[in-house]
This record gives sequence, structure tokens and C-alpha cells, in this order.
Amino acid sequence: MRAAAGALPALCALALAALLLLMPAVIALCRRWELYDYPNVRKRHTAPTPRLGGVGIAAGVFVGFLVAALVWPELLADLAPQLPGILLAGLLILALGLYDDLVGAPAYLKLGVQALAALLLCLWDFKFSTVYVPFVGRLGLGVLSVPVTVLWIVTVTNSLNLIDGVDGLAAGVAAIGGGFLAVIGLLWSIPHIAVLGAIIVGATVGFLRYNYPPARVFMGDSGALFLGFLFAVASVSVPIKTLTVVTMALPLLAVGIPLVELCISTVRRLAAGRSPLRADRLHWHHLLLRRGWSTKRLIWTYYAIAFGFGLFVPALHLVDRYYVLPVFILFCVWVISYLTGHAKEKKTGWQPDSSVKHARV
Repeated sequence: MRAAAGALPALCALALAALLLLMPAVIALCRRWELYDYPNVRKRHTAPTPRLGGVGIAAGVFVGFLVAALVWPELLADLAPQLPGILLAGLLILALGLYDDLVGAPAYLKLGVQALAALLLCLWDFKFSTVYVPFVGRLGLGVLSVPVTVLWIVTVTNSLNLIDGVDGLAAGVAAIGGGFLAVIGLLWSIPHIAVLGAIIVGATVGFLRYNYPPARVFMGDSGALFLGFLFAVASVSVPIKTLTVVTMALPLLAVGIPLVELCISTVRRLAAGRSPLRADRLHWHHLLLRRGWSTKRLIWTYYAIAFGFGLFVPALHLVDRYYVLPVFILFCVWVISYLTGHAKEKKTGWQPDSSVKHARV
């Protein structure tokens, strides 16, 4: 892993530099063609804002992977057979996000295209072959391998999109998650996971230069779905080459807070007799903003929680997992209780955030 440790800073810097160089052109293109996210009663930003930041994020990621493949191909050796499938599926997810940003895509179309992208990965033998059931052990999936993989990829792909409702929120959480992916790769000697994490950090930190409140550009579905897809790739790729139980779940810690909110939102909608696919404004970040939280208080609270999830990565490396698991469960319960409790506080009435004029809801 010495080669990986030396390459990671360079790949992170390259992804960051590529995004910083390309984003002004993306913003200029959005302004020229009036590709804006316009204010309305459902949104908090007060001025039309360019919405194709996902193009810059994807460009930074592709530059990082291209350099890694050319200069440090040994770091991607574990993924070499699947790289064409990952590239095609990633481009399909990006195209879906762009279509949704520009035209608008119904839920069934989005899920269908995401499932198609997951099936492309399966065609390149990029799928779960076994699953670990606590207290039972590892079970072979057999004919269920493809449907389980497709369901999993679609779920994780949508995780970041769920919290992309406030300036800097999804990008910051993704940056923290990418950093812990790099830690996973280094601690468990999985080079391609370390490379992926470093590139995500570079691209998302660069994007925060333009998206941190007050935002000059939004990542849109193109950015949120593409980043979610990268975390999905990480979560599926670990058990392909690694047979330890712990590493199968490790990448999920990188997107812990979005996945928790995804589960809570699904249960909430089903309990209310609504489709889990039907969007609403009852996510924690919606409610907290309506309860008077400032945008910056909100995003830094989420950053801290995301960092807390990530700390379980080194904990699992240093401490027996049977000691870590109860603490992790307690942490999840605390996160849910803390955010739900504050979201139910006495409503103060919505007031524009004087320090941030472009926060999305």
C-alpha cells in the first residue's frame, strides 16, 4: 500500500484542480443557456442559480481515474475486468441526472435507468455473490445475486440525493465519506477503494468552493446521483476481493447519515400510506430549517454526524467488532433521537437566512 499512500494526495489534488478549472466554464454555460434552478415557493434560494454542477464533479472524478489508470494501474488492478462496465454505468447515471436537471424525470424512469445501470455492472460480473447475515454467517445468493445487487446499487445511488436540499450539505457529507473510503482502503489494503475515496474528496472539496453557502452553483441530480453511484460501487466492490465480514459493511459508514435518513423516510411514507418514492418536505433538513436553524448550523451538524459515522472505520480496525457494534447501534439511535427531537421543537416560522441567500429546500 506504499504506492497507494503516495498516489492518493496527487489524485486528490488532480481531481480538485480539474473541477476548479472546469467549474467556471460550467457556470458560464448555464448562464448563457439559462440553465438555472429558479426560485419558487418550495425553495429557499432567492436568485436563479446554475444547476449543472454535477458535470464538473463528474469531470474531476474522470480525470482522477484516468490519471490513476495511466500512472498507477496496479492500484486499480482488482477492478480492471469491471472498469468498462463501471464507466458505462457511471455515464448512464450521469446522463439520467442531467436529463432530470434539464427536463425532469418521473420516479419510474429514474428507478428504471438506475436499475439498468446496475444490470450493466452485473454483466461485467460486478455483483454480490454472498451476503452476511448476523449470527447466521455468510450465505450464497445464487439466483438472487443479480436482484440483490440491483436493489442495493439503486438504494445507495439515491442516498446522497435525499439530503441534497441545502447548499453544501451533500457535497460536504460526500467529501467526509470519501475521506473515510480512503482510510478503509489504506487500513484494509484495498487500493482501488483508497483511490476512489481520494478522488471523491478532491472533486467534492473543489465543488464546495462554489457550493458552500451562499452557493454559486448546485450539483443537481447529476451530481448527487453520480456521487451516490460511486459509493454504491465501493460498497459492492469490497466483498468481491475481500472475504472478511467487516469489510462488507465498511463503505456504508461513509454514507451513514444519508442511509439512515433514507430508511426513516421510507418507513415514514409507508406508515402514512404513501408511496416511498413520493417526494415530500418532511426530511430532517427541511424540518430543522423551518424550526429556525440557520443553513450553516444545519450543514455543520450533518458534517459532525457524518464524521461520527466515519470514526467507526478505525474503531473496527482497532477493536473487536462485537464491542463496536453495540456502540454503533447506540450512535444510530442517538442520531435519530437528536435530529427528530430538534425537528419537533416549537415551530418558529420560516424566516430567510440573512447569512445565506441561496439555500435550497
